[in-house]
Amino acid sequence: RLSDYIRLAPYAGVGAIFSTGEDNNAGLLLTGGFDVPLSDQFAATFGVNIAPLDGFSIGFLLGVAYTFGRFE
Repeated sequence: RLSDYIRLAPYAGVGAIFSTGEDNNAGLLLTGGFDVPLSDQFAATFGVNIAPLDGFSIGFLLGVAYTFGRFE
């Protein structure tokens, strides 16, 4: 099974996006992706942002995140 080797932490969200300049505009932002733990402190993160602002915009995210641990 793949889940025995890879742990994924999916996420999804909704937010707002805005542009400035001559064409001030605001709209809806949809985001989603997943994190893959690399160690106790680090995770690889993959995401996509979609916004119907002045047409249709899409952005991708690939990076490394630091995990602060549990707040107890």
